[in-house]
Amino acid sequence: MISILYNMLLAMNFIHSSNIMHRDIKPANILVDVDCSIKICDFGLGRTLPTPEEPRGRKSRTETAIDLLNKRESRITKQRDLSNHVVSRWYRAPEIILVEKQYDTSIDMWSVGCILSEMISCTEQYSKNGVNPEDRFLFTGTSCFPLSPCDKGKTSSKKKNVVSKNDQLNCILNILGAQDQIDTSFITDESAINYVN
Repeated sequence: MISILYNMLLAMNFIHSSNIMHRDIKPANILVDVDCSIKICDFGLGRTLPTPEEPRGRKSRTETAIDLLNKRESRITKQRDLSNHVVSRWYRAPEIILVEKQYDTSIDMWSVGCILSEMISCTEQYSKNGVNPEDRFLFTGTSCFPLSPCDKGKTSSKKKNVVSKNDQLNCILNILGAQDQIDTSFITDESAINYVN
């Protein structure tokens, strides 16, 4: 498992250093050889970054949040918006769920983290009593509002938003806990901030 994860991170580093976001990292798009070599496939949703990312150094959470707030205006005024209906639901990063127009390679790394969680849970479950395929996902949402609300036909007006208890973002927040202002500093839409709160 460690070899697979290491090779997956090397592959992601290569893709991201080439200024490319895959935008659909999931187990079906990661090919594993008998030698635990990794090949990333299906670049149909892949996009180049609008501008190359700066190398990420070790910064504190507060410094990172301050940097994001300082760059917020430039992110809002960029001309090229990226589509938000990417990545399979269980591997979808919060910034995509919250319909942010600008995101970066961190969405791929979120997906890698979800895959790592699956690998760990499958290993633990298999060693105990066999793998139940439905128990392997970390965030098991059945809908992803507003991209795919669960009760599309049951809303009486456009103003009323139906959000399931099993909404993907609710599942994420139930595990990660309440988010403070630093954690939500990347959100540009006021209704999305209200949704998180």
